[in-house]
Amino acid sequence: MERYKKMKHQDIRDKIHLTYLSLVTSQDASTINVRKLAEAAGIARSTFYIYFDNIEQLVIDIENEFLYQSEKIYKQHIRCPLTAPEHFEVIQKMICFLKENYHTFLILCGSQGSNSFVIKLVNTLKVLLVKKLNYLHIEYSEVQLTFAATGFMSVIDFLDTEKNTKEIAQEYFDLFIHLFD
Repeated sequence: MERYKKMKHQDIRDKIHLTYLSLVTSQDASTINVRKLAEAAGIARSTFYIYFDNIEQLVIDIENEFLYQSEKIYKQHIRCPLTAPEHFEVIQKMICFLKENYHTFLILCGSQGSNSFVIKLVNTLKVLLVKKLNYLHIEYSEVQLTFAATGFMSVIDFLDTEKNTKEIAQEYFDLFIHLFD
């Protein structure tokens, strides 16, 4: 019974997330309120409030889920050497994740009217890079670390181009190897 409740809980939470992301494509985020969102999701307003206190908390939850999924992908091969094929694969998986969730990424970047989400993503990448570099006993400077994390963010510029995932990953992989070589 408890497992069923958890599944249902996650399904409803996901439905609220997806409904918000859908609504924000057709209207300004500032015009979306709990009543509109609940109506579009086919749930009662009280159901929304079981999960979130307000729309801002919902957006933060969507951001956190995006960051969690990014982190989960990168952690898969955190212990492999920088030049290992597995490291290249994880970069490819990260770029695939960004491509598949490009629309969500753009919404999250614009949702706060600032770069707060981008800063959170860069900081998440920095933490993961520190773990990897420390594990591999590779010395690094804060400048290298920041450049590597923000450099990864530059791949986003290529997501909406003709370049394929492998080409984008190769460019970043080469930059990464050059930085810490």
